[in-house]
Amino acid sequence: MGGIFRAGGLIMGENKYRGVSWHRTKRKWRVKLKSHGRDLNLGRFDNPETAARVYDCAAILVHGRGEAILNFDGEPPDEVPLGVIRAQLRNLGVLK
Repeated sequence: MGGIFRAGGLIMGENKYRGVSWHRTKRKWRVKLKSHGRDLNLGRFDNPETAARVYDCAAILVHGRGEAILNFDGEPPDEVPLGVIRAQLRNLGVLK
């Protein structure tokens, strides 16, 4: 329940972004995307905004821009590792 640690004004564990949750033991924001009944773990990040942008990129790659439900509008910023996301999704068998 309520935590005592704060990052970016949020109590750890509280989150306003789709696909992003607080990883308590690693103390980072974790990104997960569901695809075909599978949870795809896409990494851990220091802040929830970057994690949410990673989720958005992966959602577009997996579901397509028209079908993906996103956290943000527009293109991802440079700090989002698109090549890494694409490679992870290929390794998981989601992309060809």
